[in-house]
Amino acid sequence: MEDIHTIYQAIETRIKKLEKVTADLDKAGDIKAQATADYDLAYAKAMAKLALGTVKEVGGEPLEGKPPATLIPKLAAGMCYEERVALEISTNAYKSVITKVNVLQATLNGYQSLFRHLQ
Repeated sequence: MEDIHTIYQAIETRIKKLEKVTADLDKAGDIKAQATADYDLAYAKAMAKLALGTVKEVGGEPLEGKPPATLIPKLAAGMCYEERVALEISTNAYKSVITKVNVLQATLNGYQSLFRHLQ
């Protein structure tokens, strides 16, 4: 029966894709974890420098002495914008792989249901 054979091949293809995407998920998770650590470290260093008054400018704008404590978190975040961009990109990549896994699982479930009904 041609329909069963076609569906069986689709199931096999989805399983192989799912295995590959699952490996991609591990890599994306590692990249996201490293980006998070890089951002956290850069943010902590920026906070310390601002609190100690050792930073003389932020984003090309000069600072006069130590900034007020209420502004330090915002200034530190601004100083770490590159690390933040890397973190956002890695987070989006991680979420994208999770979405691919979910789509593959859903289509695999559909093909498996069709296969059971055709047997």
